[in-house]
Amino acid sequence: MVEPGLEGRWQMRGAKYLRPASCMTWGVICLDRGVDEPTVRRLGDLLTNTMVDKGMCANRPHHVQMFFNNTDQTLTEAVKPFKTKPDLFFVIIKPGDYGTVKLFETKCKVQTACIQPKNAKKATGDRGDQMLGNLVLKINAKLSGTSHVVGSKGGASVTRPWVLGNRTMLLGIDVTHPTGMSGGSTSVASIVGSVDNCQSVYASHIFCPQRETQEILNA
Repeated sequence: MVEPGLEGRWQMRGAKYLRPASCMTWGVICLDRGVDEPTVRRLGDLLTNTMVDKGMCANRPHHVQMFFNNTDQTLTEAVKPFKTKPDLFFVIIKPGDYGTVKLFETKCKVQTACIQPKNAKKATGDRGDQMLGNLVLKINAKLSGTSHVVGSKGGASVTRPWVLGNRTMLLGIDVTHPTGMSGGSTSVASIVGSVDNCQSVYASHIFCPQRETQEILNA
């Protein structure tokens, strides 16, 4: 987004996404009583403005809904006002809601983006631009947009390093092991791999090896 000479800062101001996504039908849901409705509506408007500023095609949220009861039931009810499947639900969550929201996303095939109540208030404050930019960066990726690639821009085209050619796949692998205090927990291993030419879309796999199994892999 900027030349490295500018102290390596991630500066989004004035930048457009490489391939902006569309967010035409979406809603904002608040699950926390600590955030009032005017703040929720302002957050929806600011997110829309930021999406448009980055080059995305976006409408104002079709529905802004305040729910404080059963989270799973709330999300199911939130879909009903839409005539077609929404592109996104932006959800202000209360403690313990994140897993339920992501399970809903898996079951109903509706993309979700979550924010903590304190950050929702920050995003609607006087210095919320950077937080809004970070939120929309994630939203663009969730909706299959490409925010940026590694390369040098010349006019309307981008010259990419040869090592990141069309047939290059980037892989990331990690494993976490339980500590001595974990009491029966197993290791968790995961791998991600890029599946597009820009190395911006990734497939993932996660698994838990058997505790009694020990593998030595030679490169």
